[in-house]
Amino acid sequence: MMPQRDKERQMDMQKYLQRINYDGPIDNQATTLYELCACHYSHVPFENLDIFGGPRRSMNLDEIYSRVVNKMRGGLCCEGNALFAWLLRKLNFKVEFIQTKLYNKKTDSYDGDLEHMVLLVTCKNDEKFVANISGCSFVRPLALIDMKTQVQRCGAYRLRKETDDVYLIEKMQKKVFNLSGREITGFSSDEDGWQVIQKLEIISRCWLDFKPTFLHIVDKKQSFLSRNTLCTIENDCGIRVLWGMTFYKKEYIDHCTEKVVSVQTAQDEEELKSILKNHFNISIDYNLKPCSPDLKKEELVRMSL
Repeated sequence: MMPQRDKERQMDMQKYLQRINYDGPIDNQATTLYELCACHYSHVPFENLDIFGGPRRSMNLDEIYSRVVNKMRGGLCCEGNALFAWLLRKLNFKVEFIQTKLYNKKTDSYDGDLEHMVLLVTCKNDEKFVANISGCSFVRPLALIDMKTQVQRCGAYRLRKETDDVYLIEKMQKKVFNLSGREITGFSSDEDGWQVIQKLEIISRCWLDFKPTFLHIVDKKQSFLSRNTLCTIENDCGIRVLWGMTFYKKEYIDHCTEKVVSVQTAQDEEELKSILKNHFNISIDYNLKPCSPDLKKEELVRMSL
């Protein structure tokens, strides 16, 4: 029976599963977690569009559910992962909120405090995975195993244990090719090809611990996500990204190679909304005012996300 609290919220698990086009087993096996993550990633965008002309967002779970499930929108990491945690708990997974800090190669440091929220998920037989369904990262969850290479179509990853509570998430450098087939990879790697992308802290937190970060994004004009309009959606085959007025698609050739297959710069708001509808299934009913001061188009298509 659905708890009274969920009845009041009118949050329906089956409707959520339909939203992400999942029709597989309803259990707490690792294979189920893998497929749920992949379905969510490929149907619910990571996006911050409302910051640029839309209604103010809040950390209210039933409002997040309504926006994602009923209105076919996406969300930020603390929104998407919180909603996904609700679904997993309904399926009898054990879920904890934990944080990662994003590595900044230019400054050789980790950005921000409580920068990014992810999930530590315990499946049947006590298998533990790090799951993240909101933001450019691993499409399928990563097993919490030290130095195991975990290959997905979107890339190869491993977790390097520093202490009992801290792991470094590393990703193998990828080759990126432009529309004409020329390699445009614009960064160097460590000698063995692995690059640190995030620092993971295995410390259980409350969802509201991430409220300061959320408020910094939606109310301030100082954070990266409050300055740059972003919408992304990804699956095993590739990624679609809207950054400011520029839209591009990349195809994943294999786990270490990707190719830009299209680039389009919207000329006006009407064309921009058409891109959102055609490529992300998002309809915007307000005056969208995009911006992207932190990245040039040439840098955007070169990035291996």
